[in-house]
Amino acid sequence: MNYSFNLKISISIVLLTLILIKCHNSVQSEVVEKHPNGDTLKVHYYYQKRENKEIIKEIEYYENGNKKFEGEYKKEKKHGKWTYWYKSGNIWSEGYYYKGQRNKETIVWYENGKKNYNGLYKNGKPDGNWIFYNKNGDIIKKVSFNKGEKIKEEEINKDIPFK
Repeated sequence: MNYSFNLKISISIVLLTLILIKCHNSVQSEVVEKHPNGDTLKVHYYYQKRENKEIIKEIEYYENGNKKFEGEYKKEKKHGKWTYWYKSGNIWSEGYYYKGQRNKETIVWYENGKKNYNGLYKNGKPDGNWIFYNKNGDIIKKVSFNKGEKIKEEEINKDIPFK
């Protein structure tokens, strides 16, 4: 029974130590740039680890206050979801990074909200099937990539006019 009690005390001390360490790595934010008029241009979010800062997120704003882009970092490289907007506030593009390279699906929109194109990146290079649209949202082209090399292109709906 004494061994069981000592084990419980040891586990409690380890857990308390881990909790205290975690509390010291809190997320902070900092305005790192301002527009000439004094409004916020860029904000960094970071973990404060003693005297070191590790950036985990960045947001940049247009002069009108709308977001320009927002994205995540890991070990000082773009990592995770990145979203960009037009000055109007409409979404422009959304994609993902892995260790600083584009990965997974990327979608780009026209300012009118219709899809412009979408496709996959793998290790920073276009891969798989990409689809391109006109400003009406009609498919106009399909392109297939393999590790960044274009292997096939197909024009579709050439006669559909842009509005």
